[in-house]
Amino acid sequence: MKEENYFLGALGAIIGSIPGIILWVIIGLLGRVAVISGVVIAVGCLLGYCWLGKNISKVSAIICALVIIVATFVGINSNYIITFMKEFGCSFLEAATSLFYLISVDKGFMASYIGNMVIGYLFSIGGAILAFFKFFRV
Repeated sequence: MKEENYFLGALGAIIGSIPGIILWVIIGLLGRVAVISGVVIAVGCLLGYCWLGKNISKVSAIICALVIIVATFVGINSNYIITFMKEFGCSFLEAATSLFYLISVDKGFMASYIGNMVIGYLFSIGGAILAFFKFFRV
């Protein structure tokens, strides 16, 4: 059995989650949300971890879960930011700032945003559960 490298494993998990984030953004820009995005994030994360980390353990499961949480957050917020950039013709930084400002001042928008986050995380949790059962043979 090869010795596990947590740093390289985490780097691999981040790299592995990127295709899922890209898929999340593409599907989101089409006005949809799909479970497949969460599955791709989770599977990519675990494959990436195995690729660079060389081994998988309970610690790596925790690292991968954290990467999946962050990747889902990035995917969901990227959809909002890209939409703002297209609609208002602003820069990435202006769109990101506007997004978080709007969340803080508009209760209706905040409710919609939280609802989208909940749905997104449910999809990612579903994908992660499928991936974890496959990798850990639970």
